[in-house]
Amino acid sequence: MEVESETKAELRLGRIVGEFIATYRASWRDLLLLGLLIFVPVGLLESIGPTDVQIDRIDDLRLIPIALLASIQIVVPLLGTVFYAGAVSAQVVRMRGGAHLGIRELARELPYGRLVAADVLLVLLTGVGLALLLVPGFVILTLYALIAPIIEIEDSTVRASLKRSRELVRGNFWKVAGLIWPATLLSSALEAVGDDSAFEILGEGFPADWLSTVLGNLLAGPVWALIVVILYLELTRLKEASARAR
Repeated sequence: MEVESETKAELRLGRIVGEFIATYRASWRDLLLLGLLIFVPVGLLESIGPTDVQIDRIDDLRLIPIALLASIQIVVPLLGTVFYAGAVSAQVVRMRGGAHLGIRELARELPYGRLVAADVLLVLLTGVGLALLLVPGFVILTLYALIAPIIEIEDSTVRASLKRSRELVRGNFWKVAGLIWPATLLSSALEAVGDDSAFEILGEGFPADWLSTVLGNLLAGPVWALIVVILYLELTRLKEASARAR
């Protein structure tokens, strides 16, 4: 485990939380609009299930659209989440510089392939680590939580982003864990609240499935995205300050 050994500058958790709250207050309308534009169609695709269709023969031509729909259901939700996190990261950086990008401009800038690959890799590694033993999963998510903003902001490859995330976290491992894991648990709790609320409002069925996905993502999405990008920016600032001091 790579723990506090390199960076002398102090990471202040209160500062990160304060910036999270301030950024959310200043940009909640943009976060909501962006979330609606992304997660409404994503929720629709997630709610359209091919499992109710009956297949009589292996060569049934309906297998083609069913397989296509199943693939879309797997890929599109991931792309929606990645797009949202990427757009939030890009927007936060530009807000700090006094600029603002429209959704079209953000969409053109995002490196979709690398973001998807990085997110899938992080989810797989963390999931395997948690399944085998809690400690490896805990360490993996903490060390590599910053890969998405690194890819988006530094235009790095997936492999370089993994290394860069590890380097940034090293020296502040426990403090980073103290932000990443509560943010992860809070996101999960908010997503569950969105799911439950949708089913309480609409009962069972397709509309409830659709609304549950949208509400869950709208509530949970900003927490992880904002915490990760603000943490990345703060750790980068501290590293640069330490380098200048040396």
